[in-house]
Amino acid sequence: MTADEWIKAASYRLTGLERPRAEARNLLALALKVSPEYLFSYPETEISCENISTAELFIGRRIAGEPLSRISGFREFWSLDFYIGDEVLDPRPDTEVLVEAGLEAINQREIPYILDLGTGSGCILLALLSEIRDAFGIGIDRAKGACRFAKMNSQRLGLSNRSAFVCADWGRALKAVTSQFQGFDLIVTNPPYVGTVQGPRPDTATESFDPPSALYAGIDGLSAYKELSHQIPKLMAASGTVVIEIGEGQAASVNKIFTDAGLRMKREFYDLGGHLRCLTFKVA
Repeated sequence: MTADEWIKAASYRLTGLERPRAEARNLLALALKVSPEYLFSYPETEISCENISTAELFIGRRIAGEPLSRISGFREFWSLDFYIGDEVLDPRPDTEVLVEAGLEAINQREIPYILDLGTGSGCILLALLSEIRDAFGIGIDRAKGACRFAKMNSQRLGLSNRSAFVCADWGRALKAVTSQFQGFDLIVTNPPYVGTVQGPRPDTATESFDPPSALYAGIDGLSAYKELSHQIPKLMAASGTVVIEIGEGQAASVNKIFTDAGLRMKREFYDLGGHLRCLTFKVA
């Protein structure tokens, strides 16, 4: 059987997806360990029974709703490829707005120090470091698996010499670090903000395949913000900025939490869908 024949047959089984033929090509490419572009250029490629069996397993997982990124173990973010795993939140394109906000906040710093709280795959911190040549960053996550993937990603992207990853509960492990310098110029965080009872709700794929610890934050989805609001002001440089991702309808609540902690909101940023996705704060 040729690649084109398999892709054509498989696409009929994926008709519930937005681009079934492209999905089928991506899954076969993953099974063959080639690029989708290769199969597009060489549709006559013969595929073995073993490769067909692997591709069929991938189709079953995709039909069940598992994202392609979970099947492949990779996700593109900020035009960079990141390893992801079970203990890592699957990065979303909408979160790239945090990188945009961070770059705007820090563009006048000569040697900026960046802190990423709840770093996950390290995608936000490493995207920033890829854009700011002299910056150094620390990523914190309490999930050991997340720290492992973040370190792997830093090595893969050639950024391990300008980044460090610590397995800890938010910023509690940084007291000794911040006592030796004037605080971080930029703090970024995409904390869990889904409420178990009220607040933003995740889509089915997110709820089914992302780690619960990276999603849920108390009854109303605000508990992580409340905890962070007590720590972040102590970790910021006097002229520093904090960039925070928020869920739908949370802007007013998050603004009040951090204002009560002694910060002032500077800017709002909207994601690709036009939703308010990010707030930035300065020391009041």
